[in-house]
Amino acid sequence: MKNSRLFTDKTIKRHVEKFGRESYLQEVKQKLVHLEETYQHKKKKLTHIIERIENDFS
Repeated sequence: MKNSRLFTDKTIKRHVEKFGRESYLQEVKQKLVHLEETYQHKKKKLTHIIERIENDFS
């Protein structure tokens, strides 16, 4: 698995200055919501596959 590095304070401050505090904050929050939705969808799909295999497709 790829090692995920966190943004430094310097990087976060640079983005806040570039995009504006509220705009950047909303963008990050929206990305988190999208990530959570994607995770739930993929988990459901993979769980379904496991259940089908374990139950011999019945």
